[in-house]
Amino acid sequence: MRVGLASINDLHSLSHFSVSQTKRFIADYEFLISVRIFLHCLCKRRMDILEIGLQPEIADSLGFGPNSAGILMEHYFKTVRDIRLFLLSFLEKSPAGNNLWGYFRKK
Repeated sequence: MRVGLASINDLHSLSHFSVSQTKRFIADYEFLISVRIFLHCLCKRRMDILEIGLQPEIADSLGFGPNSAGILMEHYFKTVRDIRLFLLSFLEKSPAGNNLWGYFRKK
């Protein structure tokens, strides 16, 4: 769903977030995309489920080191939580002070 963004890099100019918050969101998003890409490459097909058997190899591929599946998953869940909170905050108020939830409910 788009909210007038040509790319994710336009998020700062159209939101009430600081540059550091926007950079953090982009880094979190890129981490999730990296996990997804490694899943696809590892399975040699589209794979969007981070199965427990794949976690050690994904963790090693992403630089967490061997036997670091737990660290990968801790980082993964923190990243998902941070993105969720960021997006909820974004939807809560637009820079103009309008509640964006009302906008989506009307559509």
